[in-house]
Amino acid sequence: MRLKVFLLLFSLQLAQKLVFSTSLVDLQLSTDDVKTFSTPGYPLVPYSNDASYEWRIQAPHDRRILITFIAGRTEGCCDRVQVIEGSETIGEFSGIIIPGTSRLSQSNSLRVIFSSDDSVSFAGFQAEFKTATCGRNIEVVDDNALELKSDGWPNAYGNNEKCFWVLYGRERKQIQLDLIEGSTEPDNDHIEVFDGLSSIAKRNGNITTESLIAKSGILILSFQSDDQKVERGFRATYKEAKCGFNATASDTPTILSTPFYPSLYPDDLSCEWNMNAAADKLIELTFMETDTEDCCDFIQIIDGSGEHKQLSGKIPSGLVFTSIDNNLRLLFNSDSRGSGPGFRVVFRVMEDGKEVLTLSEDQTLSWESTGNLVTLTFSSDSSIVGRGFLASVQSELQVCQSPVNIAVNSTTSNLTSPLYPMFYPNDITCVWNLKAATGRRVVIAFIRVKLQENDYVQVLDEAKNVLNMSRPIMSGTIRRSTNNKLQIIFKTDQSGRSNGFHATFHDEIQICQSPVNIAVNSTTGYFTSPLYPMVYPKDVTCVWNLMASSGHRVVISFIEGTIQENDYIQVLDGENEILKISERIVAKTTRTSTNSNLRVIFKTGQSGSSGGFKASYYAAEEHVCQSSMDITVNSTTGYLSSPLYPRFYPNAVTCFWKLTSTPGRRIVYTLIEGSIEENDSVLVYEGRRRLLRFSGQIIPVTSRISSSNSVEIFFKKSRFGSTSGFRASYHDANCGDNVEVTDEEKMLTPPRIVMLYLTTIFYQNNLNCFWILYAKGKNQVRFELSGGYIISDDYVKIFDGNTLLTTKSRRIHSEVFRSTKTFFKIHFYSNNNFFGIAFTARYRIERNG
Repeated sequence: MRLKVFLLLFSLQLAQKLVFSTSLVDLQLSTDDVKTFSTPGYPLVPYSNDASYEWRIQAPHDRRILITFIAGRTEGCCDRVQVIEGSETIGEFSGIIIPGTSRLSQSNSLRVIFSSDDSVSFAGFQAEFKTATCGRNIEVVDDNALELKSDGWPNAYGNNEKCFWVLYGRERKQIQLDLIEGSTEPDNDHIEVFDGLSSIAKRNGNITTESLIAKSGILILSFQSDDQKVERGFRATYKEAKCGFNATASDTPTILSTPFYPSLYPDDLSCEWNMNAAADKLIELTFMETDTEDCCDFIQIIDGSGEHKQLSGKIPSGLVFTSIDNNLRLLFNSDSRGSGPGFRVVFRVMEDGKEVLTLSEDQTLSWESTGNLVTLTFSSDSSIVGRGFLASVQSELQVCQSPVNIAVNSTTSNLTSPLYPMFYPNDITCVWNLKAATGRRVVIAFIRVKLQENDYVQVLDEAKNVLNMSRPIMSGTIRRSTNNKLQIIFKTDQSGRSNGFHATFHDEIQICQSPVNIAVNSTTGYFTSPLYPMVYPKDVTCVWNLMASSGHRVVISFIEGTIQENDYIQVLDGENEILKISERIVAKTTRTSTNSNLRVIFKTGQSGSSGGFKASYYAAEEHVCQSSMDITVNSTTGYLSSPLYPRFYPNAVTCFWKLTSTPGRRIVYTLIEGSIEENDSVLVYEGRRRLLRFSGQIIPVTSRISSSNSVEIFFKKSRFGSTSGFRASYHDANCGDNVEVTDEEKMLTPPRIVMLYLTTIFYQNNLNCFWILYAKGKNQVRFELSGGYIISDDYVKIFDGNTLLTTKSRRIHSEVFRSTKTFFKIHFYSNNNFFGIAFTARYRIERNG
């Protein structure tokens, strides 16, 4: 006789459709080209998981290739960008890619390969590339100065050179470049030094000694010559730089900031800035924007007396500190875990607001008024007399006679009222037109504002009054244009004057200028706030239109993120708002459209920003659970689940399954596992009797057997919130029961048959029995199997929850089992061939503790 061992396995089927993206792009570069490329969808749509993108760049045979990353973010552990020349990897980057990160090839071809794993994805990256004739990559490893020279030094360099030296530091250390000597043809040949993407120096003609610091940890030295006269070139040294500097404060405001501001500063950072002024002057320190790790990264302000102030976390814009003498130190230290955007500070000599010129000896001086009125006073005492004085007076046109047009770029520049910080003139109207490149916008920050009552500064954004400032005004006010233009108007009346204002301006990338339309299908897609997970821009409105095909709904889930207090995420279903998130932490939340479209709006304010958010979306069929589902149950195990399981189920649905078997048989059903929201529920009924109910919890593995041939399962979903749902199995049986186990020991046997004249008790043929033994609370069930002889293909199986512990056949020996799950399931099967000897079993609670 053959023994067949049947193994019943219930397992969670987590089938996720993976989208594998592969692409190869060939890029041709001519001599004067500057081209860009990016991961698909950058920066608004994250790259795909399991993606592999390759760009092959080819330049003319006598050229090299400089590739520069404009910005980027990938998963730090697992998704990477490689810059490959031949068989050598000359650059590999992951995580936050610092703007300006560059590599230079030594040949005319390069490959850039980006690969991602199957989990987290981010915004990706954007890069540009152009040709070069010479230069090299240099890793700066310590603070020992090494020499760098132009080709041919000290003899003449060549014509038509376009050279780049790419210097990059260890662990984002700052780099110091010291120009020592040199000369270029003064008209068109020049050297230019970049700190990341920002130009910090451009020199031609006679080159003198000068020190330059790349705070980003990336320094690019560019040298270009034309086809005319040549000179010697240059000689310089480079090394790791310390964070901070020594500076003399003056009337002109100077800006200092943490490395990489406003991106995250490095861990284990130690910076020191020492400021001094003339002996009779004080130093004024104004914090513009500050956000450090609150617990562990500290700013210290120390004046000449040794008094100090310690700050951390978020500091209000416009906070001002004044030294008690002419010296001030600013220290910043970060620990090895966690960071923030850092800070930006302006320092200058404190204003005294006086305009006094005193003559007491033989002097020849010139002086210019700030307005149209000068008062000249002469006084003498009662003793010695002198010759007196002779002065000439003439008038000239006053300032601000016509608008000033200013081209704005990424370099921070200053804008002040006339004669600032001295008193501005009366009765003037000054106009500045600030214009950035297309696709960028203007950012203006008012560092210091001191106006008379009827005087004002007006900021206009294409005829829209963005900001109207009159006394009193807090320093630190920042405004951004909605496109690439801003107009600044400064108006004074005929009475009273003051120091005026000082502002800085620069441009930034202009994003979210028009809605993003996304076609939604059954494959899960993702989108994020701009630049996620880096801090998103201020004062933007981003709109995503999610559009599924007819007969489908859009399901959107917010996965993670943080936003500022006054910023918000809004989800519109047609004209109806179905979700608005304005809390700092973006909790896991799901919404489903009532038709085939959803609109998501992300609005940020003028003050503060945070890491933003990540969301997913997919399309679900509209007819999900719109009618009851009648299921015929037999001995074969079948499965049912909440809609779209294991993805988040839709909102506002009610699902109903009616399970029916042959009359006289029963139904065994098992909730395998799952989770549902607080206001959602799973209910199981037999007739009017409710057998099970789960709501707002993780659903444990649970089995029951009906007493009739019909069971009804309901799933009720509220309008809001969603999670993965549940999955269940079912099959029929012809005997068995649900048994609540107590302290009292009881006996379990299969249906038996008594044969006349025989004392042996046999079990019946054609049995398919299930007993579900469960105990309340956390008590274990003790089950002891003993006696009996199971023949042929018959068997008894014992399950701890859904886990098969053993299969017994032939002679049954005494054995004890203890449950670790919420129930025991006993399955007994017999065919119609022979009669076996019935087994017996005893069960009771075995209490914990």
